[in-house]
Amino acid sequence: MAALGVAIVACAQWSFTVDPSFQTQIVQQNVNSLLLNEDGTLIASGVMRFPGEISDKRLVRLQPNGQRDESFNNRGAGGNRLTRWQDRFYVGS
Repeated sequence: MAALGVAIVACAQWSFTVDPSFQTQIVQQNVNSLLLNEDGTLIASGVMRFPGEISDKRLVRLQPNGQRDESFNNRGAGGNRLTRWQDRFYVGS
Protein backbone atom coordinates (compact mmCIF):
# COMPACT_ATOMS: atom_id res chain seq x y z
CA MET A 1 0.00 0.00 0.00
CA ALA A 2 1.28 3.46 -0.79
CA ALA A 3 2.53 5.56 2.08
CA LEU A 4 -0.06 7.82 3.61
CA GLY A 5 0.61 11.46 4.35
CA VAL A 6 -0.17 12.37 7.93
CA ALA A 7 -1.60 15.69 6.77
CA ILE A 8 -4.02 13.77 4.56
CA VAL A 9 -4.89 11.23 7.26
CA ALA A 10 -5.48 13.90 9.88
CA CYS A 11 -7.90 16.79 9.88
CA ALA A 12 -7.48 19.46 7.23
CA GLN A 13 -6.17 22.14 9.62
CA TRP A 14 -3.17 19.94 10.43
CA SER A 15 -1.81 20.53 6.96
CA PHE A 16 -0.55 23.86 8.30
CA THR A 17 1.21 22.08 11.18
CA VAL A 18 2.93 19.29 9.24
CA ASP A 19 4.93 19.78 6.05
CA PRO A 20 2.73 18.38 3.24
CA SER A 21 5.69 16.31 1.99
CA PHE A 22 5.84 14.37 5.31
CA GLN A 23 4.68 10.79 4.84
CA THR A 24 4.38 7.69 6.96
CA GLN A 25 3.04 4.18 6.41
CA ILE A 26 -0.05 4.03 8.57
CA VAL A 27 -2.34 1.47 6.92
CA GLN A 28 -5.32 1.82 9.25
CA GLN A 29 -5.67 5.15 10.91
CA ASN A 30 -7.52 7.34 13.28
CA VAL A 31 -5.08 10.12 14.11
CA ASN A 32 -6.68 12.31 16.77
CA SER A 33 -3.80 14.59 17.69
CA LEU A 34 -0.30 15.57 16.55
CA LEU A 35 2.54 17.13 18.50
CA LEU A 36 5.57 18.49 16.66
CA ASN A 37 8.91 18.41 18.48
CA GLU A 38 11.81 20.79 17.99
CA ASP A 39 14.04 17.92 16.83
CA GLY A 40 11.77 17.25 13.83
CA THR A 41 10.03 14.23 15.32
CA LEU A 42 6.27 14.03 15.55
CA ILE A 43 4.14 12.34 18.20
CA ALA A 44 0.79 11.04 16.99
CA SER A 45 -2.08 9.92 19.19
CA GLY A 46 -5.04 7.88 17.96
CA VAL A 47 -5.53 4.30 16.81
CA MET A 48 -2.92 3.46 14.18
CA ARG A 49 -1.66 0.30 12.53
CA PHE A 50 1.53 -0.08 10.52
CA PRO A 51 2.36 -2.56 7.71
CA GLY A 52 3.02 -6.11 8.91
CA GLU A 53 1.65 -5.54 12.43
CA ILE A 54 -1.49 -7.10 13.86
CA SER A 55 -2.06 -4.76 16.79
CA ASP A 56 -2.91 -1.08 16.89
CA LYS A 57 -0.71 1.59 18.42
CA ARG A 58 -2.35 4.41 20.35
CA LEU A 59 0.73 6.61 20.74
CA VAL A 60 3.72 6.70 18.39
CA ARG A 61 6.71 8.90 17.69
CA LEU A 62 7.68 9.32 14.06
CA GLN A 63 11.14 10.29 12.83
CA PRO A 64 11.49 13.25 10.42
CA ASN A 65 11.61 10.71 7.56
CA GLY A 66 8.22 9.23 8.62
CA GLN A 67 9.57 5.98 10.10
CA ARG A 68 8.15 4.91 13.46
CA ASP A 69 10.62 5.29 16.33
CA GLU A 70 10.69 1.80 17.86
CA SER A 71 12.52 3.09 20.96
CA PHE A 72 9.61 5.34 21.96
CA ASN A 73 7.75 4.00 25.00
CA ASN A 74 4.15 3.83 23.81
CA ARG A 75 2.82 1.65 26.65
CA GLY A 76 1.08 4.59 28.28
CA ALA A 77 -2.29 6.03 27.55
CA GLY A 78 -2.84 7.33 24.08
CA GLY A 79 -5.56 7.92 21.58
CA ASN A 80 -6.73 11.37 22.65
CA ARG A 81 -5.57 14.97 22.40
CA LEU A 82 -1.89 15.71 23.06
CA THR A 83 -0.97 18.83 25.04
CA ARG A 84 2.55 20.10 25.64
CA TRP A 85 3.40 20.92 29.25
CA GLN A 86 6.86 22.32 30.02
CA ASP A 87 9.35 19.76 28.63
CA ARG A 88 6.75 16.95 28.52
CA PHE A 89 3.31 16.26 27.14
CA TYR A 90 0.14 14.65 28.38
CA VAL A 91 -2.78 12.87 26.73
CA GLY A 92 -6.23 14.12 27.64
CA SER A 93 -9.74 14.07 26.35
